[in-house]
Amino acid sequence: MASQDKIWHETDKRFINPYNFVSQLHEVERDIPHKGNLTGKINCTITVKTPLCIPDAEKKFADADFADMPEYNRHYVYDFYRVGDVPTITGSRIKGIIRSYYEALSNSCFYVNNNNVMSARHSFPRHPGLMKYDSQGWHLYPALKKPFRGNALKEGEVKRTWYEIHGKSLKSSVFSLAGDEIKCDNLDFAVEDYDKNLKIYEEGFYFKKYKQHLTYKITPDDSGRMYPVFYEIIDSEAGDTLVYLSPSQIGRSVFFHKIDDILESHVSCSKTDGTCLCKACALFGASSFYDRSSSQHYEKKWNRAGSLRFSDAVPLDGAFYSEKYITLKELSVPKTTSVEFYTQRPENALAWTYESKTTAYMKVKQGRRTSPAPKKIPCKVNLKGRKFYLHNPLLKKENYSANEKTKRNCSTELCKAGSQFSFDIYFENISESQLRELVWTLALGENSQDSNRMFKMGYAKPLGLGSVKITVNSIQTRIFDDEYIIRNIDPSEYMNDIPFDSDTEYFRQLMKITSFNTTKKFLENGAVMSYPIADDGRGSKNSKAHHQWFIANRSSGEGGNLMAWSLKYSLPDITDEDITLPAFEKYKK
Repeated sequence: MASQDKIWHETDKRFINPYNFVSQLHEVERDIPHKGNLTGKINCTITVKTPLCIPDAEKKFADADFADMPEYNRHYVYDFYRVGDVPTITGSRIKGIIRSYYEALSNSCFYVNNNNVMSARHSFPRHPGLMKYDSQGWHLYPALKKPFRGNALKEGEVKRTWYEIHGKSLKSSVFSLAGDEIKCDNLDFAVEDYDKNLKIYEEGFYFKKYKQHLTYKITPDDSGRMYPVFYEIIDSEAGDTLVYLSPSQIGRSVFFHKIDDILESHVSCSKTDGTCLCKACALFGASSFYDRSSSQHYEKKWNRAGSLRFSDAVPLDGAFYSEKYITLKELSVPKTTSVEFYTQRPENALAWTYESKTTAYMKVKQGRRTSPAPKKIPCKVNLKGRKFYLHNPLLKKENYSANEKTKRNCSTELCKAGSQFSFDIYFENISESQLRELVWTLALGENSQDSNRMFKMGYAKPLGLGSVKITVNSIQTRIFDDEYIIRNIDPSEYMNDIPFDSDTEYFRQLMKITSFNTTKKFLENGAVMSYPIADDGRGSKNSKAHHQWFIANRSSGEGGNLMAWSLKYSLPDITDEDITLPAFEKYKK
């Protein structure tokens, strides 16, 4: 059966993506931080509900069967993290987890945001072009591209070598001028983003394999040299002509906008002057952003010390129940390029990126062939929100353990469900309202060990590991006013009223995400908790890789195909009636 005769079909199999999002549609409120008069200690218990994985990365060792292999080919084994001989969950880890949930509940900023360069692949071929630099700056010209036959180059022709789309071999082409200069409003920025794009390509296997043979660099010099590139033009609503450059005709482009541009008021407080802070930064602390490797920092350095200190969590009564060593299934790296999961679909969009949407396709002639050309419109794209992992109440060992050890997975000691840890939180000079919000967040409003509201903690959360319940055992405050007052507070007092805005969509979403049973009815009806599922029918090692689902989805929407993307599905909102998606298979009609 020829693979080209196969088409993608939806199957009856359904999956629940392991993560979902809490929206951030409301403006962040910032205020000048004020000291409160409460100082004291909170004692808490962590109860492990699904196996907990906190590997000690510094003490990893190679599996005996891989010991003689090069480092990059080894399968590594990890013990549970320990301080001395004591299994430990560090205070910094607990603090980071509690802060992330508190940020969502209080509608605070995205404090930890590295403002990554955003990029995405495209299905349609870009236009061949030639770049030249002179005293006036960069210039872009349209070009003709033809196969290189080994003949001597004529005047004005430039040879370009790149690898084919599947990386099996190199391919050389000849570029020659084909028209007048293309006037662009952002060419200098496009060149900067081209360099960022190259850094992404440089990490790829085929780039490394063929690097010495490739034509890809563009360098500003006044020699009159022409550099071959591929480009795409988009006309903005403001009348500007914007250009995107890429070293590959069908490949990746870098966007002008970064995460900070999309976050708007939710941008990290570290990117402000620090005068006014969001609730989370005022309570947990913040400092001005500084990146030694770039100019991305603020002249005014500032630091706001947090009011909380988290102790390490150690096994309750010294009892630690472990299971070693479990070989885990392979985990993938988060891919923010999957806009159908990380962003909201713009109105009337067949496909979209972080900066524009495709609303239709037009047929254009390229040589002897007719290809689809997208009608692109610049648009504002909204992020789905803050990312959190879901719980799997029907978790089985087969859901997270692998049968084979490879260089791409690991074996690790797990802390068994039912284990308990104890830790303390020390607070200083906080207000009554801050204490109420903190305690409510720790218990997620339900201060009992049989509560369904839980956090996710540790490694391998997408596999269902790391569901934990935190309960607050005691609260002691010390007030220093005219006299020294010690007060013991019953934690249940802080569970009666919700100290956050419970009428907001983001609150309802977080309550659904933290509920241990949100996915239960779907799992009982046959769905699986998994990254996207698809099979291209080729029988190769990548035939069932997660990216196959995105290929299928992008060609399964109205009028869509591999060259004209039309996205059928987006990630469901966690509050939707159905949070599952279909698996795809490729076979003949």
